[in-house]
Amino acid sequence: MTAKELQSFFAQPYDRAAWLGNLRTVFPRTDLFAQPQSFSVGDSRAESVCQLGNTHLGNDR
Repeated sequence: MTAKELQSFFAQPYDRAAWLGNLRTVFPRTDLFAQPQSFSVGDSRAESVCQLGNTHLGNDR
């Protein structure tokens, strides 16, 4: 995915299905949870916060 494609993607309204597809494209070693893990919102700028999975980077990070 090019930088221009990513910029266009981030300019769109949030769509979880599209986000999940792009996560796997950009970070192929992503393990998605069966159900998103919700967190309490500590910042009034966000309506809700959830973790969709874990991404494994190089060097086992």
